[in-house]
Amino acid sequence: MNESDGPKPPEGSGPQDSGTSVEAGRYVSNRVYVGVKESTTGASQVGVDVDLTKRLKLQAKLGNGTATAQGVTPENDPGSSIGMAYQIEY
Repeated sequence: MNESDGPKPPEGSGPQDSGTSVEAGRYVSNRVYVGVKESTTGASQVGVDVDLTKRLKLQAKLGNGTATAQGVTPENDPGSSIGMAYQIEY
């Protein structure tokens, strides 16, 4: 879904969010995507995705952590995280 030849689709709020959020970003190189996310609850977040291989991705997010939401998931967590993702196409 995140191909290095085009922009990453924006994410909206999910059913567990307590407010609306907007995300914008772009690929700064063939394998590095940088984005920012702002929500109406006051949470701000910056994220970096690095495509290590065609299917392996390093993901890092840094947030201000000021907003509190019930039902926090990795997608709407206002804090900071680092992780790896492996994409399988079937």
